[in-house]
Amino acid sequence: LSINGNNKDIIKFYKENSNINDEKKNRHLDFYKSVPIPKKKEKDWYNWNCDNLGTKWNIYESRFSKKTDVFNFKLIILKKILTKKFINDIECFMKIMKDLHTVDTYIYNFDTAWSPPYQWLFTVSEKYPKIIFKIEFNIEGYDESGIVIVQNGDVLYNDKFSTSGILFKDNKKVI
Repeated sequence: LSINGNNKDIIKFYKENSNINDEKKNRHLDFYKSVPIPKKKEKDWYNWNCDNLGTKWNIYESRFSKKTDVFNFKLIILKKILTKKFINDIECFMKIMKDLHTVDTYIYNFDTAWSPPYQWLFTVSEKYPKIIFKIEFNIEGYDESGIVIVQNGDVLYNDKFSTSGILFKDNKKVI
């Protein structure tokens, strides 16, 4: 799962959905933080999870990384324009512009049981409407992979494909 948005929104998402301080769970992403199971449904956890998370268990084995992209080409053009227009030093202004043209992507790698967490994805995307959620998945043992991109409960992109077909295509010369 990768999330993109303004840095304030994705930092908020990380803080509100991580369970990293819980020694027993140690999850960078915890489905129950954004879609908590009601107390009265805890005995029927299996059906509740399938209906509300799209998978039978919470995340297992989560890993987290962050990627930062700076759109340098925009900054180079902007610096040339500003240098022509202003005689004064523009470096302090360029620092502000660099912050505006820097985008962080938070990447979560995790395992779930038997299916991608579609229901959770739709619910959480409505809770954080400015964030774009992209999930790439591989259903082990079913020869099915895919990519789904969602924002504010709307599917922006959905592609499912054969895992073995991709492996064959990527390794055709070696085979």
